[in-house]
Amino acid sequence: MRFLFYKLKVFLFHINCIKPSFRFPTGEDELLTALYSQNDAEDFLMTRCLVKGNLVKDKEAVQKKMAQIAPVLNIEMQASCPECSHASQVQFDIQSFLLMKLKGERTQLIREIHRIASHYHWTQGAILALPRKLRKQYVALIESED
Repeated sequence: MRFLFYKLKVFLFHINCIKPSFRFPTGEDELLTALYSQNDAEDFLMTRCLVKGNLVKDKEAVQKKMAQIAPVLNIEMQASCPECSHASQVQFDIQSFLLMKLKGERTQLIREIHRIASHYHWTQGAILALPRKLRKQYVALIESED
């Protein structure tokens, strides 16, 4: 299994001569919030992301600065009901959508590895070395024979 390590960018700014610093939440941080209630999840994220500063005193200013720096991840979209064609505005959270897709991809990858390994007796490394498209073709071929 390969791991990618990267340096998290830390942002530093001044609030009344105090220099709090923070980093943005990672995907791992976001996934861990599922363990908390909605109210506690916000404090959990802030605790993980506040590198230097006081959680109680600096929380609002840090959130404001994060909103200034970060791209918009929640957008409103026009949607139509497939049943009645009623148009309405819906909130689309890109970050949550992508995190859920990544979790689903991981589950799918594990199933693909299992199917190919069970059928051909190849190692996990050999299967992961296959291009994604070819791996999916092998799985389709195995399932067509069942």
